[in-house]
Amino acid sequence: MDADFNHPTDQFSFVVLTTDVQAFQPELAESLRLLAQSRQWVIAPPALFDPESEDDGFPAEKTVSDATENSHPLGGYLDVYSALQGPPLPYEVDQGHFEEVSALIQMLERFSMKHGLEIEFYLGPELIGSIVWGLQDESLREGLLEEWSRILKVKKEEKEQAFA
Repeated sequence: MDADFNHPTDQFSFVVLTTDVQAFQPELAESLRLLAQSRQWVIAPPALFDPESEDDGFPAEKTVSDATENSHPLGGYLDVYSALQGPPLPYEVDQGHFEEVSALIQMLERFSMKHGLEIEFYLGPELIGSIVWGLQDESLREGLLEEWSRILKVKKEEKEQAFA
């Protein structure tokens, strides 16, 4: 992404609902590391929340399900340019973020299935869906991914017509 691109950002984050952070943190960190190396990222690759840091990436205003009792839950985040603030995102940026979020969700589906865990997803402080035992709920599947894909298809068609 062009370093001069000035646009508001949001945080797409996830929380693994477990009280046994130590059991899953190393594998999740390695999965994120491999995912980070697999592609170029629009802003930066996803990262784990850092419980050692005052600014750990976990928004203080976020309310996490009661299924976890950790003050610093197991999870992480991906910074994305906001589609809700500022001017409309260029198609290439929006498509790039869609691919990044999709890849992150797919990796977390496998992690959830392997360990029988629930994972919640947030955009900023808003809960937008979850994965349970490797399966996306309707909100994540239809409300986020399918709707985003539909919007990208329209954007692509409009872009192609503008150059026709």
